[in-house]
Amino acid sequence: MCKREEFMEKIEDDEQKRLLQEALAEANEANEAKSRFLLNMSHDIRTPMNAILGFSQLALDEIDDKEKVTDYLQRIISSGNHLMTLINAVLDMSRIESGKVVLQSEPMSLRQFMKQMANMLQVDAQRRNQSFTVEVEVKRANIFCDQVRLSQIVLNCVSNAQKYSGEGGKVEVLLRELPEEKSGYGSYRLTIQDNGIGMSEEFVKHMFDPFEREENSTVSGIQGTGLGMAITKHLVEMMEGRIEVQSKKGEGTRVEIYLSFPLTADNEKIQEEKAENRRMPDLYGATILLVEDIAINQEFMSALLKKTGAEVVVAENGKEALEYVAKAKEGDFQLVFMDIQMPIMDGYEATKAIRELKEPWIQELPILAMTANAFSEDKRKAQEVGMNDYLTKPVDVIELYRKLREYILKW
Repeated sequence: MCKREEFMEKIEDDEQKRLLQEALAEANEANEAKSRFLLNMSHDIRTPMNAILGFSQLALDEIDDKEKVTDYLQRIISSGNHLMTLINAVLDMSRIESGKVVLQSEPMSLRQFMKQMANMLQVDAQRRNQSFTVEVEVKRANIFCDQVRLSQIVLNCVSNAQKYSGEGGKVEVLLRELPEEKSGYGSYRLTIQDNGIGMSEEFVKHMFDPFEREENSTVSGIQGTGLGMAITKHLVEMMEGRIEVQSKKGEGTRVEIYLSFPLTADNEKIQEEKAENRRMPDLYGATILLVEDIAINQEFMSALLKKTGAEVVVAENGKEALEYVAKAKEGDFQLVFMDIQMPIMDGYEATKAIRELKEPWIQELPILAMTANAFSEDKRKAQEVGMNDYLTKPVDVIELYRKLREYILKW
């Protein structure tokens, strides 16, 4: 009996050791992947930052040469956009893994959407001297979908195809409608085909793992975080679709994405409304309180808001904002843009204090957070202290216009 118990204890000990060894191996593998990711990110962030700083200095040196300065500024904007792509990829992966990404369904036209994607991606294709074609073969183009996340899927896949096809490469994109699988839904297959460097069969098995890249950008010269395809797969699965990849070293890669969307009626009127939202609103007669402690952000936002015709009053911290509102009369301000991280009094404290003022009109005054804090918990906290809405930095001008229409023209 004792021998049997000893034998069972040994089996249990061996099993525990095996599980511990497996857990340790997984932890080490995860740490190695994150170390590679940090190394890649360090290099990839420095690359656009070097361009931004370098071309800024060149612009100052050539300040009287308008043509050169314009070229330098365009390069700075391009590098800044790339830097934001890197940062957004990390934030998106964090949100997805924590289950905080929620799809927003809105009516859209697949034809117009693919035309917009083609126009955007054609710029990179021309720069790389690549052959780039987009074909759309759909009869039922009007659907309900999260357009932002769908564009993220398309951009991730096509950008990869362009990056890894190199100078003079060929990239083809085809969106085709498939036979109906479910009444009221359209089924579609998006195919991205390139003749680039391709991937090994072994890497294809791991290409959707976070932080994985077959070649380090410091070796290949191709920038990226190793998160794009992991994010893409998560988003496709959230849309209840699937993604398949075929690739061969030296011959290219073929990505097929299968998605199904609810159909909607003709949305021409909706598209017209979207076009209207892109136009600058007329806010003559309105006054906006801008609460921002960074001078360069004050200048940029003030200039942007003044283009609409609105007057802009600037407060450098939450305490100043509170004093402005406390002294104001009804109608003096139509909107408050509130930064979060500020000295003396931050945006949360200031908003809470403003909402505690007794005048009824102050309780109705729209206060919008405008901050670099981009996580959902920050948004929730902003709402809890009395903010009406939330904009993230860097500010999306189209989204800014939409919020101005919503909170000033309606108010």
